[in-house]
Amino acid sequence: MKTLSLEKISQITNALEKIEKKLDSYKYNLNKRNTEFKTAVFTSQEELWKDFKELIFLSSENQEEQSRNWKMVLLLKDSFGGGVWIIRAYLRLLRALVDTRDKHGIKLHENHYEILNIVHNKIPPQEHNFSNEELFRTIFHDFCQTDNDPHYHSPLEVPKIDYTVCLISGVFNELFVTAAFEKGVKKLSAFNSFDFFTVDVHGRKDVKYNAKIIEKTLKQYTKENPNKKIWILAYSKGGIDTLHFLKKNKDYANEYIKGISCVSSPIQGTLAASSKITALATELHKFEDSWIYKKLDGERNFLLKNIPKFMSEEYQKGWLKWNSKRFPEKPIYTTLGFYSPWYEAHVGMILTKLIFKNDSPNDGIVDINRAHFPEHFPSINLGNLKGHHLISARSSTFNQTALVKSFLVFFDYYNFS
Repeated sequence: MKTLSLEKISQITNALEKIEKKLDSYKYNLNKRNTEFKTAVFTSQEELWKDFKELIFLSSENQEEQSRNWKMVLLLKDSFGGGVWIIRAYLRLLRALVDTRDKHGIKLHENHYEILNIVHNKIPPQEHNFSNEELFRTIFHDFCQTDNDPHYHSPLEVPKIDYTVCLISGVFNELFVTAAFEKGVKKLSAFNSFDFFTVDVHGRKDVKYNAKIIEKTLKQYTKENPNKKIWILAYSKGGIDTLHFLKKNKDYANEYIKGISCVSSPIQGTLAASSKITALATELHKFEDSWIYKKLDGERNFLLKNIPKFMSEEYQKGWLKWNSKRFPEKPIYTTLGFYSPWYEAHVGMILTKLIFKNDSPNDGIVDINRAHFPEHFPSINLGNLKGHHLISARSSTFNQTALVKSFLVFFDYYNFS
């Protein structure tokens, strides 16, 4: 009887281990997509049922027609949003069902493990040559790898935090049921037990209007929680709204705000604000006293009066330069940009890339050259990640939890906590 050599046995064993690893990865990915699909279905059903009951209640109580119409708009909006979310989640589930390839996440940088060692052991910045951008990108990719590959174990641990996370969204945030990155923050807070809240800014009002809302909300929070410090995670125009709030509340911010992270915010303006289409909308505001304008827009401000002005490159650069010394000094300022090729962007962002033509890498609205503070402003540039401008929505496949984890680990590395 012919016996197998040790070399042959070793080869068979390795082959079996690879097959087992492939099956583990397949089951892991399938289970993750199935959970996402069930969450989309359950959450959407709950929200639609809630909207429907409120609409029926208003009708039975003979409330004003305007209120009923608005509830009908909300029902239609949530129906569309929930439907898109469910369809996308289902398509991802089908893809996971038929895709048996062994996926191990993203391709890691050649210095990945060296940087992880620096962060894990908190080796001071002056003792290595890596930039903040390289550190943050490596931390983020590592957490993404942990989520994508069940066999990968990261040496990084998310620290416990004693400060509260505050979420501030951007333009047209009313179109979304949750605030920007709320899905990721909520998921992480369930495991790390930290507090968070959202500021109900108006997605169609200018920065001065929203700065007052931010001021009122944050001061009310600190009044009720005087021993809590706040970290602000501001998205898109929410970052600009936050800067206007900080300028007017320097003493308060120095006492209660630990840091401000502006994500995909037009810190130095956006070319979209100076496009021909935006210019046309601006021209329409000249007729704001006419009955046609009031009928079309009224107080709803769908034409975004004044917003292009505050988000233009000309205004933002001048405003930052003029007010740079009026900002609170104690909070840490960080910025993060996003970019994506048009063929990998969200369908809505493909349209914005076509409408607001921009030669610089961008996420569909804000290009990476303008998503960071100028050199004269004391801040930490965390670089740019791959993603489009709608990665903050709950239906997005972008790993929001990994992003929030990355912020907390980076801050801990710099003794921010």
